[in-house]
Amino acid sequence: LAVANQNGQTLGHRVKSVVYKWDGRKFTVFQSVGTLGAWDVEYFSIGQEHFLLFANHHDGSSHDVDSYVYIWREEKFQLYQRIRTEGTLSVKHFVLDEDNYIVVGNRYNTAATSYNINSKIYRWSGAQFELFQSIATYGVYDVEVWRVGRFLFLAFANNYNTAKNSHQINSEVYMWRSGRFHHFRGIATNGALGLNAFTVCGKNLLAITNHKAGKTVIYELTGSEFREYDQLATSRVIHVVTFHRHNDTFTIISPNSNSVATRLYQWIY
Repeated sequence: LAVANQNGQTLGHRVKSVVYKWDGRKFTVFQSVGTLGAWDVEYFSIGQEHFLLFANHHDGSSHDVDSYVYIWREEKFQLYQRIRTEGTLSVKHFVLDEDNYIVVGNRYNTAATSYNINSKIYRWSGAQFELFQSIATYGVYDVEVWRVGRFLFLAFANNYNTAKNSHQINSEVYMWRSGRFHHFRGIATNGALGLNAFTVCGKNLLAITNHKAGKTVIYELTGSEFREYDQLATSRVIHVVTFHRHNDTFTIISPNSNSVATRLYQWIY
């Protein structure tokens, strides 16, 4: 279990993140690794190699910091590669046609004082991750990658447009075609924070939390369109996760405030 620590009482944003190991009864601390205001962490493997990718958000003075790729070597995780990022909050790994990719959702460039920056996709070269594609985004809070049949989709939760001074901005969905991602559809959002793609009873759904609108909207992909399927009244929600247990499906709505309760919904069908 890897935990990305964002801030600490003593070290601030330079607090280390932690890898825990299951001892048969509980998780115990196994290793601490250097991070900078880490907001997200993604585990993945390539062949026989095991990796952790930490999304470093802030070092205490700037959002323009490297995110870190760790590799499992000599019975521990060792720093393997630094990837230049800009206030990153979300990272994702995916495999396509035997190639490995990572997506970095960049949120804010301190030097440019702007949320209007490119997010990046990197491809594994066999030795390191190299820049593959840049996509214009707006204060990205979350990234989602998912498949529907033979199609691969990528979505960015765009939170804020600096030029328009507005949270009312489309979150964008891209589809893989002809060797790269191409724009597929825009979805109107208001301060989008979280994304979650999932399937219930054959329906391909995408949940998007709208912080400024106080609601989470669930869309169904029908043909080439996202149509509104349901709405949930939510407050300060930053994460949405859907999971299956036996024949039941549940969705967790998690806020970024201790004053707001986390909610668990069960799908009835």
